[in-house]
Amino acid sequence: MGRKLGELRKPSYRRYKCLLTAVYAKYFGFVGRTSLAKNLLWERTNQIPEEEEIRKKHWKWIGHTLRKAHNCVTRQALIRNPQGQRRKDQRTHYAEKRRPMEMRRMNNNWTKLEMKAQDRMG
Repeated sequence: MGRKLGELRKPSYRRYKCLLTAVYAKYFGFVGRTSLAKNLLWERTNQIPEEEEIRKKHWKWIGHTLRKAHNCVTRQALIRNPQGQRRKDQRTHYAEKRRPMEMRRMNNNWTKLEMKAQDRMG
């Protein structure tokens, strides 16, 4: 009655998803709507998703860096625009690609961010 010879187990992500579904069904009384259950869980525990929490901390760090002097290297590295082409073996840093996408999603640009960084009370 177990597995047949050569038969693989479920991948770990499927087992984890099944476990989550069982837990949500037990505590919240419904099955299949895991994203709804996650949101309900976060509301009941007064928490936010991990991705949003990490994103908030990331942008706090950027605000701290933007408050530094104009000739500071870390501030210049944030707003630099590399000219020319990279060598083929050099890859762009993931954060350099991700930062403009997050700014567009939050409807921000560098001038707004610099103004917010200087106005710490608001």
